[in-house]
Amino acid sequence: MGKLTIILVIGLMMFVGVSSMNFNRVGVEAVANSGDYYSDGVARNLSRSVLEYYSMRLAANPTLNGTFTETDKYFIGSYDTVTVTPAGGDTVNILIKSRFGQSLHELSATLVVDATVEWPYAIFGANDVTFNAGGNITGDVHANNIIDNTGGVSISGTTSSGSPLSAPAVNWTFYENEAIAAGQRVVGDMTFTGASYTGVWYITGTATIGANTDLDGTIVAANDIIINSATNVSLRALPQNYPTLLSGNTITATVTADITGFRGLMYGTNDIIIGGEFDGRGALATGVNIGTITTNDVFNLIYDAVYTTGNPGMTFGISASDTLVTLIRYFE
Repeated sequence: MGKLTIILVIGLMMFVGVSSMNFNRVGVEAVANSGDYYSDGVARNLSRSVLEYYSMRLAANPTLNGTFTETDKYFIGSYDTVTVTPAGGDTVNILIKSRFGQSLHELSATLVVDATVEWPYAIFGANDVTFNAGGNITGDVHANNIIDNTGGVSISGTTSSGSPLSAPAVNWTFYENEAIAAGQRVVGDMTFTGASYTGVWYITGTATIGANTDLDGTIVAANDIIINSATNVSLRALPQNYPTLLSGNTITATVTADITGFRGLMYGTNDIIIGGEFDGRGALATGVNIGTITTNDVFNLIYDAVYTTGNPGMTFGISASDTLVTLIRYFE
């Protein structure tokens, strides 16, 4: 073989070798870049998932704050550092640092956590709800045991029964102290009649509501509340987020006590029995597992959240999802 041929062959072999080296170097760089891109994407998606998870945690616990470390079981080696900081009022700041492989992704967000919740039911019976006459209800109705609608009330809302839910709980001392501050705590029984009443009244015995009673406030009775007249009786909550009637035992409106213009939340620890006609806005609820609501005449009620939102001295048995968490901005 001649020298020229040998040189050409050697040169071709060198070219192939150098080209092969270049192709290998490009392939390694492409794989490395692809790996970095994948790691970056995982870290970014992890941070967004963590933001969603902590929105749920804040819904369950609106006072959550501090620094937390999270790991992901699906991406071995990944972890997140989460710092939750109250920013005044209902505002919360979250800083999330998500790591996967060599990648770090930071996400900062500001959320509003609205823990002011409303009692969601127009009618809530801790045991049964029984409608023995017609009428109209606009709102949801729930009974922990059964709903008996023999009377044929028209309900514009959802009905549910047989799934026990927590009833509202009352801080009786709160209302007693309110009444003491106003000089309206009465030892024993009291009859409200022939006058106008304002503010919180706390009766250690039974409260009876008679004719010509005008209430802009709250009546709390450690025992029963009895409404025995329909003549010029007006019962309205003031402030509107205070209950209108709170009974430590049973609330009974007699057959002759047609209640019109009721406004507010009516709560009986045991039973609520409506004997005459009823027309109102707000909600009715009983508080223990034997508590029933019974209507025996035309019953009309429109649920109104203004009377069931942010009620002081009351704790509503609601799920965490009722706390509203709103993302107002985030940066990556």
